[in-house]
Amino acid sequence: MMLATSPLPPVSLSSIGANPRLSNEHILQHLRRRICTLQLAPGLRLSEVKLAQDYYVSRTPIRWVLNRLEMEGLVNTRHGAGSYVTDVNWQKLRSIYHLRIDLYDTVIRLNHYSIIDNDVAWLQRFQSRVESSQWTNQSLSEAIMDLFEFSSTLIDDPHLTQFSNQLYFNTTRFWWLLHSSKDALHIEQQSLETELTQLIKALNLGQIDVYFAIRKSYLMANYRKLKQLYQDNWGFDKSATY
Repeated sequence: MMLATSPLPPVSLSSIGANPRLSNEHILQHLRRRICTLQLAPGLRLSEVKLAQDYYVSRTPIRWVLNRLEMEGLVNTRHGAGSYVTDVNWQKLRSIYHLRIDLYDTVIRLNHYSIIDNDVAWLQRFQSRVESSQWTNQSLSEAIMDLFEFSSTLIDDPHLTQFSNQLYFNTTRFWWLLHSSKDALHIEQQSLETELTQLIKALNLGQIDVYFAIRKSYLMANYRKLKQLYQDNWGFDKSATY
C-alpha cells in the first residue's frame, strides 16, 4: 500500500528566483500546470534555453521534464524542430474522458486504501480554502488540480495512479471551458463545495469506494457539460455514448 502524501506545494514562477533549487518534480508540476491552465497555449514552441533560464537550471533537467510531459501527452517533440504544447482535440479527448470514467470503476473495485486522519484533515482545510476564496479561472482550475492530486494519494496501486494521472492531465484543459464566464465560474465553485461536503462525509465514514464513486459522478456531470458546450458551439456526432 502506498503511503498517503500531500500534493507538492504549488510554486509560482515569480518566486523561483528567490528559491532556485527546485527539484525536477517541482519543475514538472509547475510547467504542467502552466500547460493545463492554458498559460502555455496549444501549439506554443517550448524553448529549452528559455525554460532553463526561467527555472535556474541546466538544460538537462528541462529535457527530463519535457520527456515526461511528452509521455503524458501534453508536449510533442518534433525531430529537428523542438518541443511544442500539444493541441486540444475534442475527438481524442472524448475517448480519454470515457477511459477516465471507466477507470474509476476499476479503482472502486480494486482499491484497498485505508483512510487516515491526515486525509480527512487535508480535505477539510481544502474545503475551508474553497469556501473563503475569491476565485479566478486560473486559481479555480489549479484548486481542482490540487483536489485531483490529493485524490491520487488515496489509491494504493501505483500503476492505477500513474494511468489515472496521465489521463487526467490530458483532459484538464477542457475543464477550463466550463467556467469561461463569471456566472459559470460561480456555478463551478458551488459544485465543488457540494462535492467536497460529500467527499468529506465518505472519508469520515471510512468509505473509500464511495469517495471515488462521488468523484466519478462529478466527472460524468462535467463531461456532459463539455459535450453540450461543444455541441452548441462547434457540433459533433450526437450519437456518441455517454
